[in-house]
Parts: sequence; structure tokens; C-alpha cells
Amino acid sequence: MKKLFIRFSALALAAILSFGVFSANAQTGVYDGVVSFLSEYGDVNNDGSVNILDLVRLNEYIAKPGSVEISKAAADLNGDGKYDNDDLLQLKLLILNI
Repeated sequence: MKKLFIRFSALALAAILSFGVFSANAQTGVYDGVVSFLSEYGDVNNDGSVNILDLVRLNEYIAKPGSVEISKAAADLNGDGKYDNDDLLQLKLLILNI
């Protein structure tokens, strides 16, 4: 019975870990052997840096979707496929380096 429990636990752990590995959502391009990312994590306004301007842009988008353009790959900070206050909180923490 103990061996069965250990095997089941190992299988469950492997399944959980594999979901994290296969859920990456970065957009990349490869040119001349160089890999480039189309958007930086948290760079909502695509200006090349993550700062308070990204926070303002994401806040505007959440308040009125479609009112401003955002980098959707960079704005979904928690990876749930939505752009909401959870992403805003994650961006605040990212900017504050917490």
C-alpha cells in the first residue's frame, strides 16, 4: 500500500510540474541565430523598459478596454489569459522589485 501511495504521489508531482513547464507564453523570433523576445515581461507600452508608465497604461486599459493599445503578451503578468487587477498588482510588485 505504501509503494502504491509513493508511486501515485510521484506521478501527481510529475503531472503538476509538467503543467508549469508547458505553459510558457513568450513570443519569440529567431533571426540569424539570435533569439529575440517581442515583448519584455511587464513592458505593457512596449517602450523597452518596465516602469510607472506601464502601470498607468495597464490601469487605463483595465478601466476602459480598447481605449489604449497594450502589449498583451507583456500585460498578462499572472498568465491567466485576462488583463485585470491581478496583473496590475503583479506589475506593481515587479516595479517595486518585491
